[in-house]
Amino acid sequence: MRKTVLLVCCLLICTIARIKAQQGIVASGGTLTGTTGGKASYTVGQVDYITLTGTGTVVATLGLQQPYNIIIIGIDDLKDIRLDFSVYPNPARNQLNIKVDRKSISGLTYQLYNLQGQLLINGLISEQINPIPMEKYAPSTYLLTIKENNSLVKSFKIIKNQ
Repeated sequence: MRKTVLLVCCLLICTIARIKAQQGIVASGGTLTGTTGGKASYTVGQVDYITLTGTGTVVATLGLQQPYNIIIIGIDDLKDIRLDFSVYPNPARNQLNIKVDRKSISGLTYQLYNLQGQLLINGLISEQINPIPMEKYAPSTYLLTIKENNSLVKSFKIIKNQ
């Protein structure tokens, strides 16, 4: 019984220690007081502040603003993301270009589908930049797929303008 209570207490302490509540960090703000009795306070988000006292009854409290930094770690672990292909311009008007950023382009094909799933055009990718004529298609949204040896490599949502 004593071991069970001790185990529950340890789990509770570990759980509480790992809880991360949302915090509103104040990064900028202050209070201004004038000699005629006027006072103004503001807060945008403060992580540190300092109070300055001037001659007479002037007091100013100033805040320090800090930026938020986002750090991405482990992008090399995402092996399924392939940035070998790009499509431009998107939205397209008369022509769409497929750009291939790799040395080997053998076995690459493209297919353009409408939103009903009908195949409109397909072809071999034989250059680093491959044009696709779009002028005969109505303004709409299309799906462009790129396959390598009949395996889907990448798909793009294409918007056709007038």
